[in-house]
Amino acid sequence: MKLKACSLVFSSQLPEREFPGLGASRPRFLLPFAGRFTYLDMFLSPLVRAGVRSHLVVTQQYAEMTHTYLETAWGGDENFKVFPFMPETGDVPFDSQMYSVFKSELAPYVFFGQVDHPCWFEMSELVSEMRMRVKGVQPVFGKKAAGVLLVERGDLLDVLSQMVKKAIPASRVLEKAFQILSKGERVRQLPVEGYYLQIQNLQEYITANMAILQQQEQFRALFTRVPLQSGISGKAQATIEGTASFYRSSLADRCVVRGNIYDSVLFPGVEVGKNSEVRDSVILPGVRIGDNVRIARCMVDTAVDLPQNIKVHIADGAKIGNQKSRAENREYPGVLHDGFTFIGSGTVIPKGVVIGGGCHVAPATPKPVFSRHKTLADGRSLAK
Repeated sequence: MKLKACSLVFSSQLPEREFPGLGASRPRFLLPFAGRFTYLDMFLSPLVRAGVRSHLVVTQQYAEMTHTYLETAWGGDENFKVFPFMPETGDVPFDSQMYSVFKSELAPYVFFGQVDHPCWFEMSELVSEMRMRVKGVQPVFGKKAAGVLLVERGDLLDVLSQMVKKAIPASRVLEKAFQILSKGERVRQLPVEGYYLQIQNLQEYITANMAILQQQEQFRALFTRVPLQSGISGKAQATIEGTASFYRSSLADRCVVRGNIYDSVLFPGVEVGKNSEVRDSVILPGVRIGDNVRIARCMVDTAVDLPQNIKVHIADGAKIGNQKSRAENREYPGVLHDGFTFIGSGTVIPKGVVIGGGCHVAPATPKPVFSRHKTLADGRSLAK
């Protein structure tokens, strides 16, 4: 791509009330999606493949995690930089020193992305439009404008310099700059080919991941021209052993299946034990499921490292979810319903535990809690 451009990526925090437990262990742009990617993968892949060489990712709390992820997805390229100096909360003002970092790093044109939702877009039309000397271009999908702008460096720096003068809190400055630029008179909204989906709460996130089972051909066609790179998808093939069966499901790299999978999405590295059954569920990366487990209408969040004496995240014989339930969670009504159960990251489910439909188990819930709650009725929540 002849346009000298960089990307500037940030995301807002996941609101706890709408995404209970989901944002406790990652920035929003690293949410897994569509069986093998993250939101960040979808945004950056077409830019990288089109020749955009410099990428600036702004996050503070998860800076080390983001840096590691970028190395995994794209290697140790020095042109991928994480800016950890801007707090994600608090009232620290955006100052001239912060401004000078952007001034020194930004290319003549900037793909400015608030990556709060999965978004992939065809770039060539935006670039062509930019050469017509408009101030900025924003891709539009149907009637929805995506959280992406292609803008000139000078216009973005002008807005940021005003933020310094007004002492705008650094935690809000990029979101506010994006709002100002997207409402500018010379920003052209342009219909483009691609994929964009607004996800506003936990239930929509679960449903969107499940929907790829009906959209796999669409995804394949969409990404054939611009394959996506990923930091969670390895190169090793999935394994379905002789004891397993597999129906109408999506199985990613490095999965090992010894049980039965129906209408479910398994992300990379998921392991399912013998005689276990997973139905209508989304299992995020690295989760290890024991033998004789029953999981239905459930999302299990990304795995964390297990203690030395524990081999699985969901122990033998556990039962999670209720295939027939359409219960709404009592603590989080409206954001977890239709009988789907959510198990937070870092939680280890012991043997013999039974969790109903529409339940919510908070991240990192320790094992002793389950000794007092071996059965969790439909619609209930469990906190650590």
